[in-house]
Amino acid sequence: MSNLFPEPTTPFTRPLADLEPRVVWLQPSTEPEAVTARRHVNAWYGEFPDPAGRLAAKLTSANDGNHYSALDELYIHHALRQVERDVRYEEGGRGPDFRVYRDGRQVLAVEVLSLFMREEWTREARRHHELTDRLNKTLRPQGYFLHVEVLVQPQGTSLPLKDLTEFAEAFLKVLPDPT
Repeated sequence: MSNLFPEPTTPFTRPLADLEPRVVWLQPSTEPEAVTARRHVNAWYGEFPDPAGRLAAKLTSANDGNHYSALDELYIHHALRQVERDVRYEEGGRGPDFRVYRDGRQVLAVEVLSLFMREEWTREARRHHELTDRLNKTLRPQGYFLHVEVLVQPQGTSLPLKDLTEFAEAFLKVLPDPT
Protein backbone atom coordinates (compact mmCIF):
# COMPACT_ATOMS: atom_id res chain seq x y z
CA MET A 1 0.00 0.00 0.00
CA SER A 2 1.32 3.46 -0.83
CA ASN A 3 1.71 6.07 1.86
CA LEU A 4 -1.10 8.51 2.40
CA PHE A 5 1.55 11.23 2.83
CA PRO A 6 4.58 10.37 0.67
CA GLU A 7 7.94 11.94 1.42
CA PRO A 8 8.40 15.15 -0.57
CA THR A 9 11.29 15.31 -3.02
CA THR A 10 11.71 19.10 -2.96
CA PRO A 11 13.01 20.79 0.23
CA PHE A 12 10.29 22.79 1.98
CA THR A 13 11.30 24.35 5.29
CA ARG A 14 9.44 27.65 5.49
CA PRO A 15 6.84 28.10 8.21
CA LEU A 16 3.21 27.79 7.21
CA ALA A 17 1.32 30.98 6.62
CA ASP A 18 -1.36 31.45 9.27
CA LEU A 19 -4.17 30.88 6.76
CA GLU A 20 -2.66 27.81 5.10
CA PRO A 21 -4.52 24.58 5.82
CA ARG A 22 -2.71 22.58 8.51
CA VAL A 23 -2.59 19.52 6.22
CA VAL A 24 0.04 21.38 4.17
CA TRP A 25 2.52 20.74 6.97
CA LEU A 26 2.15 16.96 6.46
CA GLN A 27 2.33 17.20 2.68
CA PRO A 28 5.40 19.16 1.48
CA SER A 29 7.28 20.02 4.69
CA THR A 30 10.73 18.48 4.96
CA GLU A 31 11.30 19.65 8.54
CA PRO A 32 12.37 16.74 10.82
CA GLU A 33 9.17 17.02 12.88
CA ALA A 34 7.03 16.71 9.73
CA VAL A 35 9.03 13.68 8.57
CA THR A 36 8.41 12.00 11.93
CA ALA A 37 4.72 12.94 11.94
CA ARG A 38 4.28 11.59 8.39
CA ARG A 39 5.92 8.31 9.37
CA HIS A 40 3.52 7.91 12.33
CA VAL A 41 0.39 8.96 10.45
CA ASN A 42 1.22 6.67 7.53
CA ALA A 43 1.88 3.72 9.86
CA TRP A 44 -1.32 4.31 11.81
CA TYR A 45 -3.34 4.71 8.63
CA GLY A 46 -1.86 1.45 7.32
CA GLU A 47 -3.64 -0.33 10.22
CA PHE A 48 -6.91 1.56 9.83
CA PRO A 49 -9.90 -0.10 8.13
CA ASP A 50 -10.80 2.43 5.42
CA PRO A 51 -11.90 0.52 2.30
CA ALA A 52 -13.97 3.44 0.93
CA GLY A 53 -11.20 5.98 1.67
CA ARG A 54 -13.44 8.25 3.78
CA LEU A 55 -10.86 8.75 6.52
CA ALA A 56 -8.13 9.30 3.91
CA ALA A 57 -10.22 12.08 2.36
CA LYS A 58 -10.64 13.73 5.76
CA LEU A 59 -6.95 13.33 6.64
CA THR A 60 -5.88 15.01 3.40
CA SER A 61 -8.62 17.67 3.55
CA ALA A 62 -7.79 21.37 3.35
CA ASN A 63 -10.62 21.89 5.86
CA ASP A 64 -8.81 22.11 9.21
CA GLY A 65 -11.81 20.79 11.15
CA ASN A 66 -12.03 17.65 8.99
CA HIS A 67 -8.26 17.19 9.07
CA TYR A 68 -7.93 17.53 12.84
CA SER A 69 -10.95 15.35 13.66
CA ALA A 70 -9.59 12.66 11.31
CA LEU A 71 -6.20 12.82 13.05
CA ASP A 72 -8.02 12.42 16.39
CA GLU A 73 -9.88 9.35 15.14
CA LEU A 74 -6.75 7.86 13.62
CA TYR A 75 -4.77 8.30 16.85
CA ILE A 76 -7.59 6.88 19.01
CA HIS A 77 -7.74 3.83 16.73
CA HIS A 78 -3.97 3.40 17.09
CA ALA A 79 -4.12 3.76 20.88
CA LEU A 80 -7.00 1.27 21.21
CA ARG A 81 -5.11 -1.25 19.06
CA GLN A 82 -2.23 -1.10 21.53
CA VAL A 83 -4.60 -2.58 24.12
CA GLU A 84 -6.78 -4.89 22.00
CA ARG A 85 -6.29 -6.00 18.38
CA ASP A 86 -9.99 -6.28 17.49
CA VAL A 87 -11.01 -2.63 17.09
CA ARG A 88 -13.84 -1.91 14.66
CA TYR A 89 -14.58 1.49 13.15
CA GLU A 90 -18.19 2.64 12.73
CA GLU A 91 -19.41 -0.93 12.77
CA GLY A 92 -22.64 -1.25 10.86
CA GLY A 93 -22.13 2.20 9.33
CA ARG A 94 -23.09 4.10 12.48
CA GLY A 95 -21.72 5.18 15.84
CA PRO A 96 -20.07 4.87 18.15
CA ASP A 97 -16.83 5.52 16.26
CA PHE A 98 -15.06 2.49 17.71
CA ARG A 99 -16.07 -0.80 19.26
CA VAL A 100 -13.44 -2.93 20.94
CA TYR A 101 -13.83 -6.70 21.15
CA ARG A 102 -12.11 -9.31 23.27
CA ASP A 103 -12.75 -12.99 22.54
CA GLY A 104 -15.59 -11.97 20.21
CA ARG A 105 -17.41 -9.93 22.89
CA GLN A 106 -17.67 -6.16 22.86
CA VAL A 107 -15.85 -4.73 25.87
CA LEU A 108 -15.69 -1.03 25.00
CA ALA A 109 -17.37 1.58 22.82
CA VAL A 110 -15.69 4.93 22.07
CA GLU A 111 -17.15 8.04 20.43
CA VAL A 112 -14.45 10.56 19.49
CA LEU A 113 -15.34 14.18 20.09
CA SER A 114 -13.02 16.86 18.70
CA LEU A 115 -13.41 20.31 20.19
CA PHE A 116 -12.95 23.50 18.18
CA MET A 117 -13.27 27.22 18.83
CA ARG A 118 -16.59 29.01 18.70
CA GLU A 119 -17.44 30.32 15.24
CA GLU A 120 -17.18 33.99 16.28
CA TRP A 121 -13.73 33.34 17.76
CA THR A 122 -12.70 31.60 14.55
CA ARG A 123 -13.83 34.60 12.46
CA GLU A 124 -11.84 36.96 14.69
CA ALA A 125 -8.77 34.71 14.59
CA ARG A 126 -9.07 34.54 10.80
CA ARG A 127 -8.83 38.37 10.59
CA HIS A 128 -5.68 38.24 12.72
CA HIS A 129 -4.22 35.50 10.51
CA GLU A 130 -4.98 37.53 7.38
CA LEU A 131 -3.16 40.49 8.88
CA THR A 132 -0.19 38.33 9.92
CA ASP A 133 0.05 36.76 6.46
CA ARG A 134 -0.08 40.16 4.74
CA LEU A 135 2.64 41.54 7.00
CA ASN A 136 4.83 38.50 6.52
CA LYS A 137 4.39 38.65 2.75
CA THR A 138 5.36 42.33 2.77
CA LEU A 139 8.24 42.01 5.22
CA ARG A 140 9.58 38.51 4.46
CA PRO A 141 12.70 39.78 2.64
CA GLN A 142 13.94 41.01 6.03
CA GLY A 143 14.17 37.41 7.26
CA TYR A 144 11.71 37.52 10.14
CA PHE A 145 8.25 36.02 10.49
CA LEU A 146 5.70 37.92 12.54
CA HIS A 147 2.59 36.96 14.45
CA VAL A 148 0.05 39.69 15.06
CA GLU A 149 -2.78 39.51 17.51
CA VAL A 150 -5.25 42.37 17.76
CA LEU A 151 -6.46 42.57 21.33
CA VAL A 152 -8.99 45.41 21.00
CA GLN A 153 -10.59 46.68 17.82
CA PRO A 154 -13.67 48.89 17.76
CA GLN A 155 -16.67 47.39 15.94
CA GLY A 156 -16.94 48.38 12.29
CA THR A 157 -13.38 49.69 11.95
CA SER A 158 -10.62 48.37 9.72
CA LEU A 159 -7.09 47.94 10.87
CA PRO A 160 -4.72 50.55 9.39
CA LEU A 161 -2.64 48.03 7.45
CA LYS A 162 -0.38 50.66 5.85
CA ASP A 163 0.45 52.26 9.22
CA LEU A 164 0.94 48.87 10.84
CA THR A 165 3.23 47.70 8.01
CA GLU A 166 5.33 50.85 8.26
CA PHE A 167 5.60 50.46 12.03
CA ALA A 168 6.56 46.78 11.74
CA GLU A 169 9.12 47.57 9.05
CA ALA A 170 10.72 50.27 11.20
CA PHE A 171 10.74 47.91 14.21
CA LEU A 172 12.39 45.11 12.22
CA LYS A 173 15.10 47.42 10.88
CA VAL A 174 16.52 47.92 14.38
CA LEU A 175 16.64 44.20 15.16
CA PRO A 176 19.88 42.24 14.63
CA ASP A 177 20.38 40.05 11.58
CA PRO A 178 17.91 37.12 11.93
CA THR A 179 20.61 34.56 11.11
